[in-house]
Amino acid sequence: MKRRATEASFFALPYLAFCGIAALRLARGEAPWGDALWAVVALLAVVTIWRGWVGRFFWLILSLLVWLGAIMLLANTLAEWVPAWLLLPLLVLAPGLVFVAAWRLGDAWGQARAARLRAEGRGIREWQWVYVGRAAALAHPLARPSLGLWVSKLFVMFQATLAVLSLILLDMHWGWQVWLASVVALDIGTLLALGLGAPIAYPLMFAVLALAFTFSTPLLVYWADGVRPNLIYRHRFERLMSGGDT
Repeated sequence: MKRRATEASFFALPYLAFCGIAALRLARGEAPWGDALWAVVALLAVVTIWRGWVGRFFWLILSLLVWLGAIMLLANTLAEWVPAWLLLPLLVLAPGLVFVAAWRLGDAWGQARAARLRAEGRGIREWQWVYVGRAAALAHPLARPSLGLWVSKLFVMFQATLAVLSLILLDMHWGWQVWLASVVALDIGTLLALGLGAPIAYPLMFAVLALAFTFSTPLLVYWADGVRPNLIYRHRFERLMSGGDT
């Protein structure tokens, strides 16, 4: 599969910037040789992302976090001159675009690896989701509360509590108050959907977790691939298929 050069360049950019800064400091005699070592590591990260070498997902995730941090820093800086409500699209759309770019690049890497292994006669054994219907799904022995689901509910409650406390204790611009009130409404709706076993809980849960991506990564993985959340809220199960299955 053709490498997605645009996404690779985007996620290699922070490492290129670090290399440039380190080189400039070295040229001016301002940096110790330890910075040169870090510059070499950053350059290795650039090549790893571009060539798709082993370790590429580590550097991709690290770059993803750097971009998200940069977006938050930019929003915090602009808040001194720009009304808060105008920053809401930045805080919603920009992280979303970064996530999409990461998904596209990761998918391209995965498809390329699958094609290479198939060409070598070593097809990947993978999972395929099969929809079983609401009645069959809820009648399955696994369709019952589990530790992962209870932790998910506690996470939603914790996020809602933080948002409510911020509304009560902090003196914020009305735009941020609207944003936090929206978060509280989302959390309450998600808790109700989770309690009722409604399928809408699945996308709502992803929205809640995306708001705290840095801390919610394990739960995001659990909701994407976990047996119970998919069985209870999407009414689908998984079967193992070989690389030659269609």
